[in-house]
Amino acid sequence: MSNQNEQIIQITQSGTSIKRVDQNHLRIDFKNIKSVGVKNIIDVEFHSVNTILNSRSHLIRFRNGGEVAFAYNDTGCLIDLHAVGVDLILSQNDELMFSIRWP
Repeated sequence: MSNQNEQIIQITQSGTSIKRVDQNHLRIDFKNIKSVGVKNIIDVEFHSVNTILNSRSHLIRFRNGGEVAFAYNDTGCLIDLHAVGVDLILSQNDELMFSIRWP
């Protein structure tokens, strides 16, 4: 899925800071993510949705090999998000948008 030179993004719902976990990993904490989206739908190669207990999880695979996986609980709060090989755009309104990264 990823090579050792790519940075992995992990977002949790516990604050509003960006922390470097190690050389290849960032941890970005947001308290109030309002939405998660894709900049250009034509870049999506695969998308699946699974409902488990009181949450819905999404897996999006992009045509450049990048992936995004995220889950919302039944009240609409983002509870988990992992991304690799994609660019993350965060608006001032706490809206996340993903786009593909080309070499």
